[in-house]
Amino acid sequence: MNRNLTSKIILIAVLVAVGAWTLYPPGEKLKPGIDLAGGTSLIYEIDTHNLKESDKKDLAARMITVLRRRIDPANIQNLVWRPLGNTRFEIQMPLASAEARQRRNEYGQAETALLDRNLSPAKVLRSLKEPPAERNALFESFAQGDPNRVEILDNLAKVRDEHTTLKNSRDELYGSLQTAEAKISSAGLDLDQISGNKNDWAKLNVQELDKSLKEFTDVNDSLELLTGYVKTYAEWSQVVDQLLAKQIQFKALYFPPLKIHPGGKSKFIIVQNSFVTGNPDGMINIHFQIKYRNP
Repeated sequence: MNRNLTSKIILIAVLVAVGAWTLYPPGEKLKPGIDLAGGTSLIYEIDTHNLKESDKKDLAARMITVLRRRIDPANIQNLVWRPLGNTRFEIQMPLASAEARQRRNEYGQAETALLDRNLSPAKVLRSLKEPPAERNALFESFAQGDPNRVEILDNLAKVRDEHTTLKNSRDELYGSLQTAEAKISSAGLDLDQISGNKNDWAKLNVQELDKSLKEFTDVNDSLELLTGYVKTYAEWSQVVDQLLAKQIQFKALYFPPLKIHPGGKSKFIIVQNSFVTGNPDGMINIHFQIKYRNP
């Protein structure tokens, strides 16, 4: 009798030791329920109005299958789904662990630090329209002590000022072209034919242009008028080309395809996407991605 009791005690001790070893450490192997660890329990009741009794069988289990496929198909949110009869079911949402809350807090702090250094495109565009003194003061506030930002904003302002000068010159030359075209029409010349030849005439030097215009029908009395018109058109075309190049340069400065790293050894960087969208309000939306990196 004593021998059997000893064997049972040894067996129980071995089983307890194996169980303890399997569950060690308990903080990692055992997950307390929401009554101990905290969390949320939601109980739903399905509206079974106009349903037959046969249709109600296992209705909660079938509903759970559909909802899990939509809400948590990969089962990564650690939700607990339990049917409570045929028409009711419970969803338990455990409270996040201390480590998860700490990581979420670190992420939030890093995101806030990045957003504090973020520049609104609308603010930059509005500042470019200000007088130089006020614009420079705004640039200093935007830069937040970063000399690289000051340099970028100064280059952006320089390109925009050059763009504005070219735009004004283009508009002025276009007005001169319209005035010259009105005079050409009043002189009885064929404006359509002249407009068709102006591109070729604009490429000629002074001697070649003079010769080509003299060969044009009924132009001898309006040679000076046509010469001035072609020269104005050539100048206007050159300004338009320069204006287009300046627009491209402005966009290259305003939307650079570069990675923007905040100062210090941050774990997060902002990587600008390669697309920009607009909306009817005239605002420009630049889309960003936030990626994790090792400091």
